[in-house]
Amino acid sequence: MVINPFNLNDIIERMIKQIRKNLLPILVSILVVLLTLLSGYLYWFYNQKINNLTKEKEAINQQYLKTKEELDAANKSIDDKNKEIADLKQAKNEAVRDDVASDTQAVGNQPQQQPSSIYDHIVGSDDFKIKIVAALNLLSAQDNEHFQIVSRQVSTINEYNNYGGYQERRDIYIGADANAAITGSIIAHEARHVYNVYVDKIYSYHTKEQELPCYQAELLAAQRLSAPDFFITSVQNSINFWQTQ
Repeated sequence: MVINPFNLNDIIERMIKQIRKNLLPILVSILVVLLTLLSGYLYWFYNQKINNLTKEKEAINQQYLKTKEELDAANKSIDDKNKEIADLKQAKNEAVRDDVASDTQAVGNQPQQQPSSIYDHIVGSDDFKIKIVAALNLLSAQDNEHFQIVSRQVSTINEYNNYGGYQERRDIYIGADANAAITGSIIAHEARHVYNVYVDKIYSYHTKEQELPCYQAELLAAQRLSAPDFFITSVQNSINFWQTQ
């Protein structure tokens, strides 16, 4: 079959006219299709985003629950430790009360009277005794208040191979320093512990009511004995600490 070129041109012209006539609906249809495809893509994309966020939220929630369990376990452990410490302190307090009771039965409610001078109750090496005597002499000359507490309340002054000191019943253990003012201040501190227990009836162990008066006595002694500035500062720092407890 042979197509007449004129008829073909006519067909083309009619098609062009038809397209021009229906251009807007065609463009609208194309736009609708594109928007439909875009909407579908966005729906899929945001669905994926939401799914990922949901998974992340679940993971974070699981981590939170795990962390909370660990924190609860840690808090329980701390509570158990605090109870254990409280029980140990209570046991120590009871032991102190028993010591005081046994001493009271032996010597009554009055301060323990020494059969001789405190100078006769220094237990340790010759070097230790020399340092303690020098410290007691300095206390006697410049801080008679604390010297009297030592003389009336302390049974023995024992050598302690470390810095500082500690108290057991009426016995005190002192790490003697070459500086008599420092040693005398430490003696005043430990003697005050004896006074706290046997005179003021403070039976608590390592508490503010027990430690603060002792550091205050140590500071007063250090100032009266003209102890070095660094030592006075360290004692003041200890007072500042216990005042906050």
